[in-house]
Amino acid sequence: MTMGSWTVESLLNASSTGISVVDRQGTILYANIAIADLLDLRQEDIVGKKIIELGLDPDGMALLDLAMKKIVSTGTSIKQSLWSPTASRYLQFEGSPVFGKGGEVEASIAVVVDITELKRTQDALADSEKMLRLASEAVNMFMWEADLVKRTYKLSVDAEKVVCFSLPISLDEAWKMIHPEDRAMFNAAVGRAIEDLSDFEVEYRLAEHPPGEETWVRSVGRVYADMQGRATHILGITRNITERRSADRRAEEEHARLQAIMDNIPVAVGITDREGRMIIDNGMLFHIWGGMEDEGDRYEDRAWCTTTGMKLTKEDWPTARALRGERNTATVDIEKYNGGRGAVIMSAIPLRDEEGGITGSVWVMQDITDLRKLELDLKRSNSELQEFAYIASHDLQEPLRMVTSYLELISRRLDGVLDERTRQYMAFAIDGSRRMKDMIDDLLTYSRVDTKAKEFSPVDMNDVLLTSLHDLKVCIKESGASITSDPLPTIIADRQQSVLLLDHLIGNAIKYRDLDPPRVHVSSASDGREWTFSVSDNGIGIDPKYQDRLFKMFQRLHSHDEYEGTGMGLATAKKIVERHGGRIWFEAGDQGTTFFFTIPDRGVS
Repeated sequence: MTMGSWTVESLLNASSTGISVVDRQGTILYANIAIADLLDLRQEDIVGKKIIELGLDPDGMALLDLAMKKIVSTGTSIKQSLWSPTASRYLQFEGSPVFGKGGEVEASIAVVVDITELKRTQDALADSEKMLRLASEAVNMFMWEADLVKRTYKLSVDAEKVVCFSLPISLDEAWKMIHPEDRAMFNAAVGRAIEDLSDFEVEYRLAEHPPGEETWVRSVGRVYADMQGRATHILGITRNITERRSADRRAEEEHARLQAIMDNIPVAVGITDREGRMIIDNGMLFHIWGGMEDEGDRYEDRAWCTTTGMKLTKEDWPTARALRGERNTATVDIEKYNGGRGAVIMSAIPLRDEEGGITGSVWVMQDITDLRKLELDLKRSNSELQEFAYIASHDLQEPLRMVTSYLELISRRLDGVLDERTRQYMAFAIDGSRRMKDMIDDLLTYSRVDTKAKEFSPVDMNDVLLTSLHDLKVCIKESGASITSDPLPTIIADRQQSVLLLDHLIGNAIKYRDLDPPRVHVSSASDGREWTFSVSDNGIGIDPKYQDRLFKMFQRLHSHDEYEGTGMGLATAKKIVERHGGRIWFEAGDQGTTFFFTIPDRGVS
């Protein structure tokens, strides 16, 4: 496979997969647009930096830096996942060595995949553009005339400025100014022109040149003859093309490096023509599909949509849509030619000419079979766990209710018989059974976020807040709490779960109070993509180190003697927010806490 540098660069920038090249010292030599998007950085902020200088998670980046160095030292591949705080996503790095002609490791390639969302890439492919351009030829030139009879050599007055040193005035001296390794090639070109009385064109090096440099020139000449047809003199132009040759050499080196990327990258990339016929691909399709398509059995005939299970039509295939001018990405389940099953994510964008007409498509395909299997296993496991939690907690309620009732009955009937210590034991047992009932109730509530979920519809959050305040009216009155709010928007959500979400957040703000009466304020703001809601209080505050722990099931920071509760409220709130496609977190200090959660802005305000 041979590709022009601009084509390779376009393919890499068209990829939804992050791709970077790291040299032996750990410096990033190349980073495509996708990796910049994944890391929430700019390309210019990545290229030239060390991995550990990217400003991401220090521990994770240090481990990744060591892993990339291991690739260079051992020639083995690595795979590592880490959290990117700047981009708020988990990323998977797959590193592979790039071997030189001598078999030594010259660099490493890192392929970065967003594994937070397995079905679809978040960012559209960037516009392809030609990154490498032909270096323009130098305009410096001089004219000359060679008299073949008198053996003289005349130059224009600007000749020495072009090549930066004195030039000969005789043909013998002129011949000596050619680099010894290029003289045979020069003589052959000029000899043919003299014999045929024709023109010639030749590029060569000069024997003399500034220290540490090579001087390249390009000579174009025309041979003239006398009345007898004998060659008598040559008129020519010589241009200094050193800069152009240097640019060509750099372009060749860059092309070789990009070609090495294409030959080693573990994703399939290619180009189709206007009719959808494959023009170029890097050979990875065979490995991904376990064979090669033929006229009667095309790739698109073996693909199904992961979300609907419907078989993809030829018109739905990403390259076909790209030829209609669309930029698109599709995740599909496939039947391989070797009989196996798999999954791929494919992105395609149209290729356009200078007038904007579509001339073909650039596509990228990655095998995500392992990720797809993991996704399905997780979904199945989560479904089974949710069903178990619901059934178990529901079935536990009746026997626990019976235990609690009989304990209370025994305590009342034997109240005058039992000694003080026994009554204390009975009180502990009754309190424990009540707390167990609270835990089971909260576990049921947690499982019903999925099992009893309602369809999303327009929900007025002002009305939701009023309902929540009615639910909390007893504790508001007892605590003397003051609840205020800004005007809140109407969003697309599950109303019942929205009420439950505010119940937990406002209820916690009232519960974890200081000596002063609770003051709680609810507000919201939109950036056009999502609504960010906040619930602020003047309570006891939370240490930021509990940011992750606080939203897990049955996690408490205080004893039951200090504050009642099961530790399920914030876990349920997190599950509700994530079901709506949002995030939840808190900011706090020594006094007061603000909880934030986001809900995607789906067009209702």
